[in-house]
Amino acid sequence: MGRGVARMDIFRQKSDFDDFLGRLEIATGNKQAEVYAFALLSNHFHLLIRPLLTPLPTIMKRLLTGYAMRFNHRHERTGHVFQNRYKSILVEEERYLLQLIRYIHLNPIRSGRVETLDDLGSWPYTGHAALLGQNSPKFVKVDETLSLFANTQNAARRRLLEFMADGLELEIDLEDSVTPANVDTPNNQGDMSRDDRILGSLEFERKLLKLPNDRQIDCAPVRNGLSQDSLGELLAIVTKHYDLSIQELRSSSKRSHISKARHVIIWLGTRYYALSAAELARAINIRPYTVNRILLSRSVDLVAEAERIKNKTAIPL
Repeated sequence: MGRGVARMDIFRQKSDFDDFLGRLEIATGNKQAEVYAFALLSNHFHLLIRPLLTPLPTIMKRLLTGYAMRFNHRHERTGHVFQNRYKSILVEEERYLLQLIRYIHLNPIRSGRVETLDDLGSWPYTGHAALLGQNSPKFVKVDETLSLFANTQNAARRRLLEFMADGLELEIDLEDSVTPANVDTPNNQGDMSRDDRILGSLEFERKLLKLPNDRQIDCAPVRNGLSQDSLGELLAIVTKHYDLSIQELRSSSKRSHISKARHVIIWLGTRYYALSAAELARAINIRPYTVNRILLSRSVDLVAEAERIKNKTAIPL
């Protein structure tokens, strides 16, 4: 994320937008990095980038330094263009990739730059238009992103639009509160210490920071290296509670008690077993996209039911 100095507009006309996107394509081309989402607003930008051959600081220096020089030349000004250094957050992909793509691409609607999802689909200054197959920058990883929704492009784009529409009801500010979905939260024993440069589970954070396993942090326990036996244990607890077989749980049935069981497994699996969306999806035979939708819905009744099941049974943590 980067902002204009003193919240100054850094994109004032079409040539500004086009210049930035052209430089972004060059800075990330030739397998230097992959771009999964972007949004250019009047006074700030958001990028979701996976660096490959070139480190992120090098990419951003090339992008922002060159852009600032040309911006000043175009607008006959001198001095800084961007406010301090860009802000970067390292993200755990399996849990947060889809949520962040949606968060970034909905920014023009939240800011009032465009009014509707239909307008956003033809607005060239986010990656959403590229995902819908519009004439947009070619550097967005379209096929990889659509494959997270469905096996065919048409079906994937339908589900993408549903996912985006659901996101309009969520109130999220990534710059102030890094909590788009199932990030671990403190328990009632006190606040936890988290590194605001990292968005992910405690296990992910510990690996990155190489923290010792015995460091005490007041939060929901996280298992390191979850075994298949532990996953089976969770499935057994929930299926027994709802009087279901594993076959029924993994079926395509949408009966109420089967859907509830899946929701409970997803909540307990992420909250207490540190399971990713992909692991849960494989376990109960649904798509990772569906797991993410359930996590984002955060149904109060279903979360309460999951906690009651945990408290009634001896889920080992």
